[in-house]
Amino acid sequence: MTTSRKSLITTATLLVVATIVVQYGSFKLPILTGSDKLMEQYEAFRAHVARDGTFDMIVFGSSVARRGIDPDQLSARLHERFDESLRIYNFGVGGTMTPILSYVVDVAYGVDQPPIALLVVGLRMAAAWTDRVADVARIHHTSPYGAALTDPVEVRGRLKRWLLDHVAISGLRYSLKSALLGETEEKRRAGFYDGRNGFRQIGKVPESQQRWDLVNERMSEWAPTEAKRQILLHSVRHLQKRAAEVWLVQAPVHPRRLALLENPEASWQQAGELIAGVAEEAGTHSLLIPKNLVFSIEDFADTTHLTPDAAARYTAWIGDELELGPWRDR
Repeated sequence: MTTSRKSLITTATLLVVATIVVQYGSFKLPILTGSDKLMEQYEAFRAHVARDGTFDMIVFGSSVARRGIDPDQLSARLHERFDESLRIYNFGVGGTMTPILSYVVDVAYGVDQPPIALLVVGLRMAAAWTDRVADVARIHHTSPYGAALTDPVEVRGRLKRWLLDHVAISGLRYSLKSALLGETEEKRRAGFYDGRNGFRQIGKVPESQQRWDLVNERMSEWAPTEAKRQILLHSVRHLQKRAAEVWLVQAPVHPRRLALLENPEASWQQAGELIAGVAEEAGTHSLLIPKNLVFSIEDFADTTHLTPDAAARYTAWIGDELELGPWRDR
């Protein structure tokens, strides 16, 4: 075998090994620009702040929050009530649960420092520390991109993210795809800015495509426990270090989800008591969905998210109930 052929085989082998290491080692489910829900929100939030300035209120939660609270509608209602022009951003991120909420908060407040924060809490979001949740948390905290997002040195963090986007195997694949499609960095960033302040809506999903099998598998995560209370309390107190005023808002739940529980009515009441109890212990505010605000099966686009009309009702209720506190004097 010639020297050049050996060299070629060695090089090819090293490339394969490097790809495996990067893809399945340090880049297990990588957080990369353009592919991850948190990164999408991070980039969008940066684009909005850079273009329009700072925000007064930020909404945290899972996709239930992102698709359930219209920041423009909420802002308009609060303006009617208090004659205050508040800029509101919906930083809801699909899959967010309380064990990783502190990280999501740090990412958002690394971009802007809204004095008011709304935390939308659903039955599943107030999750206990299961093995599956721990895996998600590790991905956020210890992945290369996760670490780069919260690097205390801004220039160093930006350099790390650029290298991960353009040099690492996964990022290089995305960059080459963008180059082939003629997508420039300016165009890509402009795509994150859509004037909706993070809000997203979906149309009705056909029944046959709704993943009730996954819902059934995860119902065991729903029961309110002391562990959940402690994790939610920790998350709220972490948020209070960043925001002058924090509100815990109960999220609507699909009736079919509740029906899967052994005692639906009691479970819903316990969930409300969990939220209210944590808010009281943390010295902050809570909003619990009243009995006269009913969300039927028809109000859900899929197993989890509200339809646009139902989201408008949910947002209107929040706008009617929120009070603006002493943060304005700070």
